Amino acid sequence: MSTIEKNGTTIALLEKNDAPAAPVTVADLLARINRHHGTQEGMLHSTAARFIEYSGSAPHEVPLDALYNKKKSFFAHLTAGRYKKASVDSYRLYYNRLLRHAEDLGWVPPKLVIPPDWEAIYEALPSTSTKTIVELAIRSGKIPSAFNEDDLKTWCKERASAGKSFISAEGDCSLFRTTIVRAGLSATIPQLKHKYPQYGVALGAMHPNLMQEVERILAWKQDDFELDRPDGVASIRPSSAKRLTELFSRLTGYVQNVRRHPEVTSVQQLVTRENVAGFTSWATKERKLKGDPLVSGLGMVYAALRHNPSYSTTDFSWFEKIISRITVETQDVIADRKAKKYISYEVADSIPGLIRAKKLSLKQPSERQLAIYTRNELLMLWILLLPWRQRNLRELRVIGDNPNLIKTAIRTYSTLSKPKWIADLEAGGSESAFWQVRFTPAETKTNHPVQLFLPAELVALLDEYMSRHRPVLVGNRPDPGTLFVNKEGTAMSPTEIRNLVRKLTFEHTSVAVNPHLYRDIVAFEWLNTHPEDYLTVSKVLWHRNINTTLRIYGRRFDESTGVARMDDWRSSRSK
Repeated sequence: MSTIEKNGTTIALLEKNDAPAAPVTVADLLARINRHHGTQEGMLHSTAARFIEYSGSAPHEVPLDALYNKKKSFFAHLTAGRYKKASVDSYRLYYNRLLRHAEDLGWVPPKLVIPPDWEAIYEALPSTSTKTIVELAIRSGKIPSAFNEDDLKTWCKERASAGKSFISAEGDCSLFRTTIVRAGLSATIPQLKHKYPQYGVALGAMHPNLMQEVERILAWKQDDFELDRPDGVASIRPSSAKRLTELFSRLTGYVQNVRRHPEVTSVQQLVTRENVAGFTSWATKERKLKGDPLVSGLGMVYAALRHNPSYSTTDFSWFEKIISRITVETQDVIADRKAKKYISYEVADSIPGLIRAKKLSLKQPSERQLAIYTRNELLMLWILLLPWRQRNLRELRVIGDNPNLIKTAIRTYSTLSKPKWIADLEAGGSESAFWQVRFTPAETKTNHPVQLFLPAELVALLDEYMSRHRPVLVGNRPDPGTLFVNKEGTAMSPTEIRNLVRKLTFEHTSVAVNPHLYRDIVAFEWLNTHPEDYLTVSKVLWHRNINTTLRIYGRRFDESTGVARMDDWRSSRSK
């Protein structure tokens, strides 16, 4: 220690070596923070105590570096536990203050060293959140060439568990993929599914002559009364017309933006053997497009042209050879891919109840909160009992001039099959109104009418939603008429309903399941317990031909299934 004299006063100075050492452990840090009950210092001690409980070690055994590195996993632990959002937010505030106190006292946060093989990728990423993807990979000991989809999903789940929106976390993953491609670094992470920038030319941006030709083709394919279309060649729905438009858009974009050819002015100039073959090769090798959608898309273009009288003199038979060369996924590969996104019927069956339980646990919820929870419960129960295509979920109309979901008395000459509970009510003399669905042929993919009574499990919840909760979501805005509405009270878009189902399944099962996969979940469970009843599945899924049901779902039941059931049958006979 040394002294100096200032204005006649002797002042003692601590030498550098006499200064208190920087804290190393959580115990060192807490010893430097005076604790007073009810003060900020008390909350700092309380927050540290929660982390010590989580780590399972004594305070002097927990280094401050661990406090720094395990922040995300700690808050994921709190969020998954009994702590409410307000409590977690409070702990997060004081957790950050603990770290700032440690820095003020001389502790230096560990600096993540970016290995050379990650440097270019790390520098190319535009945001802090996307950079944490690389940071997680480094801490996990992953090199770029070994980084894969599962690693990205792990990061996404950790972010969502820590309180970040699951959809927002997926958006960061999408930005990560796009950035890697734009920076020319996709070859360094070969196991990742890269998101390539758009290259297509929108219909409205095509040369006027080409645009008009494509529009005429689309109109010809959609018109039910087109006499020039051969018998047996059905019209297509708007959704299929949209896919056909996208194929023309992509093919035009490939010719103009990838091959850098002059602007295309006609279909004859666009759809040539050279262009289609080049596009197919480029799409599969460079864009990594799967064979199945490519076969389907090119098949639509071929079907739209070969029967069209405007192109009767043009030979498009070369399409067949190109399509036959495309490698499609085997059913085993498709099954393995689906398995990663699959949940059992029992797990799916638990989700509506979990949503209701969470709603009932809310303290003093607002009417809007109750409305959103009830809508979500209804949606998840609906797709479990009625696993329709997403379009039909979105286009359920309860208000307006032409609703297709109505509560009304049964028609006198109705031929609809009635479940037992309705038959019992009628036998007892009841003349109640019942919820009924009536889709016209134009509203279904298979172009045939669908009529049915709503299952009993949906009725009470639907009545509650319609009478109390849906009006809250719509508010004072114009009513869109659809059963399911978003938080703004407007009809849900395809992306919104898909993201909502994926968000809800992730929250309750840690697996993000899209609405269409519910068709598989329901079909496989029914056939597992009713092995010969493909007809019921066919009608539940609105397949027009039972062969479609057998082709899609029969493959799940192979020779091993037959032998296992024969084995069980023989065993039951011997008993």
